[in-house]
Amino acid sequence: MLVTVVAVAQLGETRCLSKCEAIDGAVSNIAEAISAIGDHSISSQIRARTLTLRAECAIHNDAITETEGDLDEAISFLEPLAGMAIAAGIHGDLSYCWSVKTKLRAKHDDQVGTISAWQKAVVNAKHVASVSQANNVYTKDPVASFLKGLAYALLLCGRADEATAAFDERNVILYSIGVLTTDAE
Repeated sequence: MLVTVVAVAQLGETRCLSKCEAIDGAVSNIAEAISAIGDHSISSQIRARTLTLRAECAIHNDAITETEGDLDEAISFLEPLAGMAIAAGIHGDLSYCWSVKTKLRAKHDDQVGTISAWQKAVVNAKHVASVSQANNVYTKDPVASFLKGLAYALLLCGRADEATAAFDERNVILYSIGVLTTDAE
């Protein structure tokens, strides 16, 4: 039990460090989390989060050799659990995992794969935002963010109409949560 608490705390700190682009600290922290977890019996979801964060840190450092394996393993832990529609956390972790996978596919110049990964990130993030207990500003913001990533990926492939639709959907979400306003207000 204590191992799980420590791991979750380290994962939270690692994600914050990664978002702040303090990658050296994130890499060090994720290594500590992996060491703490060791062979302990912890949930598949926590293992998936750990693998996703390690992959994200590796991508930041251009050390992507094992990244694909980490992401595939994380997805293999999460997808069987995604059948529980009410489990917003599982779908949130899947959307995050797919968003990290977009970065890896972009590094490999896999435009079609990047678009596919963005689409999966969007689908899972939309699911989170649709679950009644999680329908709020904080779950709609990732949908808007992932739609933006999808739109740019579509533009790079010359799919302007689809990109415009993704940008428009993003703007509707941003208006609905008060991030964008009309000039008349």
